[in-house]
Amino acid sequence: MLVWVLRMHYVRNRAPNWMGVQPSSAGSGKVLIGLKNLRLEEFSAWRRVWGEAGRGLTTSFTILVGTMTGTAELVAEEIKEALEPKGHEIEVKVMDGLDAAVFERGRTYLICTSTYGQGDVPDNGMKLYDDLAARRPDLTGVRYGVLSLGDRTYAQTFCHGGKRFDEILTALKAERIGDILMHDASAGTVPEEVGLAWTETWVEAVASSLSEAA
Repeated sequence: MLVWVLRMHYVRNRAPNWMGVQPSSAGSGKVLIGLKNLRLEEFSAWRRVWGEAGRGLTTSFTILVGTMTGTAELVAEEIKEALEPKGHEIEVKVMDGLDAAVFERGRTYLICTSTYGQGDVPDNGMKLYDDLAARRPDLTGVRYGVLSLGDRTYAQTFCHGGKRFDEILTALKAERIGDILMHDASAGTVPEEVGLAWTETWVEAVASSLSEAA
């Protein structure tokens, strides 16, 4: 059976480089990966980008959920349930009790949040938002996307929960991947369906961005 041998080589003081691919015969049906002097953390980083062979590019990301009624959490869980079988590694964290330390350089995050009151972030996300605004950490190297839930009936504050997170993350030098998804509850569409369809496109953009950076 034809499999591919992927060879990666770590060059001191440089990022790991692909040394090329070559066909090889084997009976196990598994992809063989040849590694030379590659540190574990580097392999893990590449694995998050490339995923398992045969599945194409996959991603690893954390969904941070800001919610009042639980709708945003339902959207996040639907995304996780649908995309993990495709090889993506997804962790869902509700924002309760989180602070700015949740953002790690080199990682990817999806902000999935509703809007509350006069265009505020939900109560469970206020600590995280306020901590970002107060501490103002340098988030260079952090990638993120925004899936914002709102209602155009409230035109002046439509999806401002997600927009506020986008503004503070951009100000702190994080890199947004893709446009903000702004779901309109008054349109009668199902947020889980709209959110999943958008995220499927978003993860492709994330994988493309990571492969280009590598």
